[in-house]
Amino acid sequence: MSNLKTWGRIIRDIEETGAYYERVNKVISLGYGDKLRYLACREIVDGNILDAGAGSGLLTYRILVSKSDVYVIGLDASYSLLKSSLNNLKIFLDRYDAVVGIFESPPFREGSLDAVYTAYAVRDSINHLEAIRNLSKVIRDGGVFIDVDIGNPDNRIISAILRIYIKYMVPLIAALISKNVFNPWYSLIETIYRTPSNRELILICRKFFKKVLFKKYAASMLYLLKCLK
Repeated sequence: MSNLKTWGRIIRDIEETGAYYERVNKVISLGYGDKLRYLACREIVDGNILDAGAGSGLLTYRILVSKSDVYVIGLDASYSLLKSSLNNLKIFLDRYDAVVGIFESPPFREGSLDAVYTAYAVRDSINHLEAIRNLSKVIRDGGVFIDVDIGNPDNRIISAILRIYIKYMVPLIAALISKNVFNPWYSLIETIYRTPSNRELILICRKFFKKVLFKKYAASMLYLLKCLK
């Protein structure tokens, strides 16, 4: 199956997670999911910010409540998820807009944004190298790129444990919470198969940013990446 077809199915599966998304992810991330969003928001800069892969607005909400002098644009390939974000963030509509688009071709001028933040989303991109390359282009010189996500550990044993957990345990946990045996979390393992290793991700970022800081969590199964342009 081509990357594009796989990507399309993954987006549809994410849309179907619906009301159970946050509940399931809080459990399967062992409590780290929202913790890393919180840590990312400690790095918030002033100005115009892109939430890449905004989904229903979980990270955007944290950004907006963390800083009163920021303007956030939510970018996502899913119209239905962005529609949910506009509803969830309606008290912030003077500081929030939503745009349908993909990471590989963000519809913004080069250097027009002060920062790009993304949480649990770059992993779902069609092409990781092109996604990071083109997201970096819209960031001004001196701006930042912050990414939190599930990692792809360099250690083979830890990587194998992570893949077993995501392939078998995550769908089971999701089934218990959502009461849906055939739930969308079955496709999560495909995003891990397609994502670069932690080491490869760092090397990609070094192509487009002056400084790259990579912090590992949960035995390097999760990470917070901060890049300075």
